[in-house]
Amino acid sequence: MSLFETALQALSDEERKQFEEWERAAREVSRSAFKDAARTVVDNIRFEEHFYDRDSSRLEKFTTFLRKLVQSYSTFPVKGLTAEKFRDLYNTVCRDNESCLHGELIEAVNPKMLFRYVPMNGLLGSIAKMIDDDDIINRRRKDDVRRKNNFDLYQKRIFAEWKAYGREILAKASLANRKAVFVTFPDADGRIPDESIGAVILMRRLGYFMTQTDSIVKLAYEPQDEDILKFPTVADAGWYPYFKPAEEGDLHGWTEPIGDPTTKGYPEAVHRNRNIGLLVKRPRIIE
Repeated sequence: MSLFETALQALSDEERKQFEEWERAAREVSRSAFKDAARTVVDNIRFEEHFYDRDSSRLEKFTTFLRKLVQSYSTFPVKGLTAEKFRDLYNTVCRDNESCLHGELIEAVNPKMLFRYVPMNGLLGSIAKMIDDDDIINRRRKDDVRRKNNFDLYQKRIFAEWKAYGREILAKASLANRKAVFVTFPDADGRIPDESIGAVILMRRLGYFMTQTDSIVKLAYEPQDEDILKFPTVADAGWYPYFKPAEEGDLHGWTEPIGDPTTKGYPEAVHRNRNIGLLVKRPRIIE
């Protein structure tokens, strides 16, 4: 039996009934504006195979997740929940310490370098608040000429002077705004994300939906002792439709390319969030 089927059998009769009610309600939500995400969330829970670590059996850990999921909705009339409330409750369970970052340890690969690609406006927005310069974010959204000028200004102020200035500023920022940091790394053939295809297409191949107006920043760093790589699980992904759990036998997770099912994804892992100041080289901006 699959991990899901085994965990479902480990629930009590009442808990199993409640989970089945939750699943039916989730599929009802799938007819709303959240249809793609809701349907994917339900399917991914059934496909999950790597939700455990050395501190517990995989059955115990995943059963606990299903039980907490049911309990979080127990005080609400599940069938009457709005799609937004349904999503928020699910994310609350996923980001709990008992759920997040509890995927199986990745031991078959040992990458020497990790890569994280983040939307530029999000990262620069956090930096701008630190240096009291939020207006530059708005100025970047003007016409192409002014956008290019401000792009160059930010490169000069933050990235070109990385050792003297940028590192000190970014030392106050984190790699992500959540506990689990999604990263990629070279696959068995040495293949890494092709940055020449542009920010939007690259991010979609990494399973991150972006618009044509965004730029991204590449963060490259060597794994530290605290960067214990784990399989990404449904709890790490939360209410996100562009994620697919690794299959049984996979050596690590894989990104889920958006819009092109024939495109091969890139290796994917998660580790605990930490400070950006530990980067080994200055960030690279990709447009």
